[in-house]
Amino acid sequence: MKKFITILFCISIIILIRIKLTTLKTTSDYGYFVTTNYLNSIHYAADAIKLSDGQILVLGDDNLGIPSEIYNPKNNSVKLYKFPNNLHVNERGITLGNGKILLLDTCDSNKSTCSDYAKDFKGNITVYDTNLKKIVSSNSLKISNKQFIIYDFFCLNDGRVFFVTSYWQIKQKSKSYFAIYDFKTNNLTFSKEIPELNIPKGVQINENEILILQNNGPIMKYNIKNKKLTKMKSKNPLTNSLYAKIGENYILICGTKESPGHLHNDNLLYDISKDKITKIGEMNYERMYGVCNSNTKLPYNLLPIDSTRVLITGGRRGPKWWIYTIAGLPVDAAEIYDLNKNKFIPIGKSNYTHATHNMIRLNDNEIVLIGGYRTHKRIKDFLYGSKGKSWIEIFKINEKVKE
Repeated sequence: MKKFITILFCISIIILIRIKLTTLKTTSDYGYFVTTNYLNSIHYAADAIKLSDGQILVLGDDNLGIPSEIYNPKNNSVKLYKFPNNLHVNERGITLGNGKILLLDTCDSNKSTCSDYAKDFKGNITVYDTNLKKIVSSNSLKISNKQFIIYDFFCLNDGRVFFVTSYWQIKQKSKSYFAIYDFKTNNLTFSKEIPELNIPKGVQINENEILILQNNGPIMKYNIKNKKLTKMKSKNPLTNSLYAKIGENYILICGTKESPGHLHNDNLLYDISKDKITKIGEMNYERMYGVCNSNTKLPYNLLPIDSTRVLITGGRRGPKWWIYTIAGLPVDAAEIYDLNKNKFIPIGKSNYTHATHNMIRLNDNEIVLIGGYRTHKRIKDFLYGSKGKSWIEIFKINEKVKE
C-alpha cells in the first residue's frame, strides 16, 4: 500500500511539473496578465480614453444613469469622474492629445432637456479639456433629424478627426458620408455621398489616404486631399470583422463567413502595397459569437503589441446548451497573431473573461483591459449566475517580445 501511495505521489508530482512547464511555455514568450482593480459600474460597449497624465477614463451613459469612471494605474485607484454640470455624455469618445478629448453623442443641459437620446444626444460633438476642466468647442454631425449611425471615428495624423456616418432614409437605402472635424477651428466638412457600406472601419495608411474596410464587401481607399474614393480589387468576404494594422504594410482581418455563433473563424492578411488578400490559419479559440452592438463594438478585441504581433483577447463562444444560445459563453483565453510565424499562438488565460472591452497601451510594457461586459473569474460563475464585477487587468509584455 505504501509503495502504491509513493508511486501515485510521484506521478502527481510529474503531472504538476508538466502542467507548470506547459504554462510557462505558453505565457513567458509573450507576457502575462495581472489583475488590478475593478470599476463600480458595468460599462457595456463604452469607450475608454487614455488621458495625458496616463489615467484611463471610462465613459458612462448619463442618459441611463451610468457614471463615468477613471482608473489610475499609478496607484491602482478607481473613482467616479464628473463632467461640468451642463455636459451629459453617452459612452463614446477618443483622445485628441494635450489633455483634450472628443466626446460623441453629448448633451448640454443649458440648451436642452437631455432626455431624448435621438433628439438631444445623437451626433453632437464636444471637445473637452481635462486639464482645464472646461468645454473647448462643440458641433454636430446632424445633417437633418433623420436617424443615423456613426460607424467609426479616429484621429488623423494631422490631429483632425475622421468620421464614417450613415443616414437612414425612410423606404430608401441609407446614405453614407465621410466627415472631417477640425476642433481647433471648429470646422466640420462632409464628403459627397458615398456608396452604402457594411459596418465600415477606417485605417489611415499615409498622410492623405485612408483604407476603408467593411464586412463582406470591397476594400476602398479614400484620398483626404482630393476627396476621391477608389474601389480596390480585393474584397473582404468576412462578417463580424475586426482589423489591426501590422507594421506599415499589412492589415490583419479577423471574422467569420458564417452566421454569429459558428464554431470556426476565418482570418485574412491584407497586403496594402500589393492590394492582395491571403487566407491565414484559424485562431486557437472560438470568440466571435455575437454581432456588433449600437457602438459597433464586437465581443472580442485586437491590439498590436509591435510591428509584427497582435494581442487578441475576450469574446463569446457558441454554447452547447440551448438555454444559453442568445448570449453565448464568455472567453478567458488569449492569443497572439505573429506575422513572422504567420500563425495564432495561445498564450494562456486572462484572469477574467472579457467582452466588448477596451485594450489600451499604458506604456511600452503594459496593455490594460478595461470596461465591457461584467467579467467572471470562472465560466461556471457565469453559468450559475454568480455576480461578476467589471475587473481591470493588465497584460505585461515580456522583454523578449520587444527585442
